[in-house]
Amino acid sequence: MAEQALQFVQLQLADQSRNGRLAPTQAIADDAPAIEELVAFLGRRVGEIPSS
Repeated sequence: MAEQALQFVQLQLADQSRNGRLAPTQAIADDAPAIEELVAFLGRRVGEIPSS
């Protein structure tokens, strides 16, 4: 499911500006699981716990 979601957002955001919508893509390991790739693509740091 994460792989499908990643493919979808990569297609949807391919030519659109990320400014104001999403942070820049974050770096992750080459062998990271699909869910981490998705999170990183959406501008979130993998393994970071958001503050409340």
